[in-house]
Amino acid sequence: MKNFIKALIVSVAATSLAFSSVAFAGTVNNGNIATLKTTTANLSNSDWGSSSSVDAGDKVAFQLHYYVNEGEVAENVRFFIENLSGKTFNDGDTESVSGSITSTTLTNVNGSVNVNFRDDVRLEWYNTTWQIHPCQSVSCEESLSNNQANDVLSSGLNIGTVDGSTDYTGNVIVEFKAFANNTPDPVAEDPTVTTRSETNVDEDSATLRGSVDLNDADNGDVYFIYGTSSSNLNNTTPDQSRSSDGNFDARITGLDDDRTYYYRAVLEADGDTYIGGLEEFRTEDDTPTSSNDDEAEVETVRETNVDDDSAVLRGSVEDGDNVDVYFVLSRYSVDSTPECRNTNDRVIDVTSDQDRGDDFSRTATGLDENTRYAYRACGVGQDGETVSGDVEDFVTEEEDNNNSDEEAEVETDTPTNIDEDSAVLRGSVRDGNNVDVYFVLSSSDTTPECRNTNDRVINVTGDQDENDSFSRTVTG
Repeated sequence: MKNFIKALIVSVAATSLAFSSVAFAGTVNNGNIATLKTTTANLSNSDWGSSSSVDAGDKVAFQLHYYVNEGEVAENVRFFIENLSGKTFNDGDTESVSGSITSTTLTNVNGSVNVNFRDDVRLEWYNTTWQIHPCQSVSCEESLSNNQANDVLSSGLNIGTVDGSTDYTGNVIVEFKAFANNTPDPVAEDPTVTTRSETNVDEDSATLRGSVDLNDADNGDVYFIYGTSSSNLNNTTPDQSRSSDGNFDARITGLDDDRTYYYRAVLEADGDTYIGGLEEFRTEDDTPTSSNDDEAEVETVRETNVDDDSAVLRGSVEDGDNVDVYFVLSRYSVDSTPECRNTNDRVIDVTSDQDRGDDFSRTATGLDENTRYAYRACGVGQDGETVSGDVEDFVTEEEDNNNSDEEAEVETDTPTNIDEDSAVLRGSVRDGNNVDVYFVLSSSDTTPECRNTNDRVINVTGDQDENDSFSRTVTG
């Protein structure tokens, strides 16, 4: 990739009638700068010519130059440049690029230049800057917001009124970057397998279910893995050959009664193995129904009053008296669920024992905001057996920052136009008005900090309001 930026200047001017050193008055560009020039050097170089050649990796810049004579007023001044962003060109192509400057009080001017392409490339917008009088170089130019930058490619960048209290001149520069236009081969889409909920569960058997989408694979084999531990699914069902998308199932037998089992659907295709999410079920109890109050049954009830750091967990006793009840809580995971027996999960005790028909609850505090948690109700009957309710899950709310126009919220957006020595940093204002925005940049392993920072600070010209986007090109 070449180290220089190829720049193209469009100095738009009307036909001039030269008297001494001043051109014909009454146009938006009334100076003596030659109409069309370009350079293969850096933008700070003044060696401009009339055409430019572009290779992949180059930057090509178009400059719109205006000059208003002392005593004249140019109102509603707008800058336009042909939008090349997203356009592709082949090696050997020549493109005539046009630009113009308009005013409601002075004569409009326009011009065009040629760009010669020496590679197959795609142009993308890179940067827009404004050199405001008396600035005439990159060292003093001002960056524009994304909205303003894009206006010059469509409805026109409006700089308002240029008051000719003195001879007034300036430039608007629009840069595009040329990317190699190599069309990649289509990316193959991997097959997927989904674990579905079980059916027909009794004391020693169950039907496991799944679905498969082969996508770009021609065929594959599906089966299930299952076991009594979520981390050790050591049993498998027989393979089933599949050549089309759809659902599949397998009946498993010989299970223990009143036992929790875990399972996943599996697909093998094109030499790779794809595994679905974790599901679970509990076999029925084959012990004859008894009215013995020593045996307990609990049910997990949906949580309430969820906020950013707490939630009310709820349960009920379906059978048994003097049941010692509690909750187990953990962060949600597709690979595991909170367990009542031999648990390493967070245990939230309920103060008193509960009887058949009682509802119970407990507030879990100290939770993380915007986080998904899983929990279940547990109980220990008078017979000493631990029983479990089903798993429920919830997501805590985001913390309320009580935003107002005096409080600001900004978001870092994905950078664009990244190359070996530069990038366009991007951000947006989510809340607040007249927000003084800037970027901090660090090349170390530490995170750059906005407060009391020792990192590199890149200022953005002008305050921003809610929903504004802003950007700044960082180089070096």
